[in-house]
Amino acid sequence: MEQKIKTMNLIDFDLSFVGEEKYLQAYIDYLFASSDKSLKDNLKAMDLPNSSYHYCKNNGFKNSYFTLEIIAKYFNVELKIDNQILKELEELLSKAFTECFYVEGKTKDIREKLKKYEYLSHNNILSPIYYLIYISVLDLPDQIEKYKEELPNFVIPMMDSIYPSLPFDLQYVYLDMLSQYYQVTDEMDKYPHIIKELEKLDPYVDERVKTMGHYDLIVLNFCVNNIESAYKYTKSCEQLYIKYFNPRRLNYIKKNLTGLAFKCQKYDEVVTSARSNLLFTSREETRPVVYKQTIMLLCSALILTKQYKEAINSTELIYENEFTDYYNQAMLIKMFCYLKLNKKAQLEDIYAQLKVVEDNRAITLADLIHDLISQKRKEMSTFGKRLKPIYVDAFSGYRQICDLLKTEYEQYLKKNNKFIDILDM
Repeated sequence: MEQKIKTMNLIDFDLSFVGEEKYLQAYIDYLFASSDKSLKDNLKAMDLPNSSYHYCKNNGFKNSYFTLEIIAKYFNVELKIDNQILKELEELLSKAFTECFYVEGKTKDIREKLKKYEYLSHNNILSPIYYLIYISVLDLPDQIEKYKEELPNFVIPMMDSIYPSLPFDLQYVYLDMLSQYYQVTDEMDKYPHIIKELEKLDPYVDERVKTMGHYDLIVLNFCVNNIESAYKYTKSCEQLYIKYFNPRRLNYIKKNLTGLAFKCQKYDEVVTSARSNLLFTSREETRPVVYKQTIMLLCSALILTKQYKEAINSTELIYENEFTDYYNQAMLIKMFCYLKLNKKAQLEDIYAQLKVVEDNRAITLADLIHDLISQKRKEMSTFGKRLKPIYVDAFSGYRQICDLLKTEYEQYLKKNNKFIDILDM
């Protein structure tokens, strides 16, 4: 006889709360709330005395079989729990949480297994559990339009009604699933509420569910421009993925950490993080675009910590990997470092090379660095106007050098009591 091997999950959720009064009342409240009639009209139509209903509201529906039978018949729902199906859904939820987040390419398998329980999505007390799993396995990045159409309109209102009856861990899981849905449906107005609710629950939930929740809190906080919080949750995820061994997510998190640390002006950490990422990525056959960006962040952080020689040495990674589209950036970084090191001969040599490149933005930036040598009034009076068009172009590829030049110009203006932000020019 073949022995069935139980799947190992990161966490095994307990759905026994479904049999409790709180959950039953929440589902019955949803049935009445979703009706197009008032409570009074519904009770009259089902010939249920007001006193019986309010007695159950105050003392519980669970043991009031007569009232339950009338409600079930009126709304055409099944209010009895099939414990075997509940157990199967419990295992499926635990597996979905684990495999969708930790095992790449397994989402489709869970969706296929869930189809067996599709009938539960209609008129059954277990339907919120079904949809909790259903939302968790939506193939959001690739087929969001398809699933927006397939997700029935009643699901989110139903889940919101049931939400207070869920244990903290599942409240947290549901909110996180919902946040992922809102991220791909571009409903940014929902982000602040989701963040607030997740953070309110955070002290009370199992650390293992935070492996998913903190990941989405990074994205949500970044989107609402709360960079410090995004950085905090990135650091948390780094520790969680080391503890619970999720190398795929850990690699992605580490790359994010460099950029967030830079935005938070934690430049020493940028240097450490960038070098770690570059060391890891150097083993990969294909260097992603983030590899180039990480080199630039490393160079900028080294400049901002006044390690100019190290910054010059780090630009060699651009040439070693033959990133020809970043050669101009590398030369501008070196030119800026030679300015700081007061090495005019080397600066002039690179300046001459940049003056003949086929990129007007690189030539303009080279001119601006060159103008910082003498800081003559005539050239400096137009510095901001020349820098602004490149600075405001998020896709120019010169973000780091633009930021460095903006800082230099601000210092010049403050020293001369003429400060004005370049964005106002």
